[in-house]
Amino acid sequence: MIASEGAQVIPSDLIYDDVIHAAAASTSGRSDELLVQDTAWQGYEDIPQWVVDGYGTLFYEIASQLGGRAIHLVAVPTGVGSLLLAALQHYRDPALPPQPAILAVEPVTAACVTTSLAAGGALSLDTSAPTIMAGLNCGTISTIAWPAIRDGLDAGLAGIAITDHQASSAMHRLHELGVRAGPCGAAALAGVRAALEDSDHRAALAVNGESALVLISTDGPV
Repeated sequence: MIASEGAQVIPSDLIYDDVIHAAAASTSGRSDELLVQDTAWQGYEDIPQWVVDGYGTLFYEIASQLGGRAIHLVAVPTGVGSLLLAALQHYRDPALPPQPAILAVEPVTAACVTTSLAAGGALSLDTSAPTIMAGLNCGTISTIAWPAIRDGLDAGLAGIAITDHQASSAMHRLHELGVRAGPCGAAALAGVRAALEDSDHRAALAVNGESALVLISTDGPV
């Protein structure tokens, strides 16, 4: 918990997008305060990009652990798209072929990436409906992430939205396997399950028994 590090925690009933605006407003014009978070908008993009660069370390560590083995699919739990941007920056590097498919996984109540891709432009969604995937309950894509998401996700396998039931089922399965993931962390498994159950997504993936799938887990149990 960040409170244990000495931070002051202010509870709020606001949705994520409104919390971001409130936090930004609280530091505006104050030279002694600095807003540090990973959602970017026009005029606030440097710090979110630094956060994305930090996220990129994860994918270099994965490559090191796999020892050069080719990856077929990477499933990324997606909120504002910053972790997804880090994945795209890493796996869409022309110097690192072959490039795996990348699947963005979102709650059905906050599917801003999936909805925006279908609409052909970045949209903001109302995320007032609750979800157990609280860390993914984001309604607006980070401005620095949208161009890479629009251009870098695979046609026919861009993103998938999952229900709380699907996330819960995947979380319990991971617990059985000794992986203590929370609902957001289990979203990657839930998304892959949903993709493989859909005939169009399954055909696009062409997964077989030799395929290497990477499931990014973003949280532990609460």
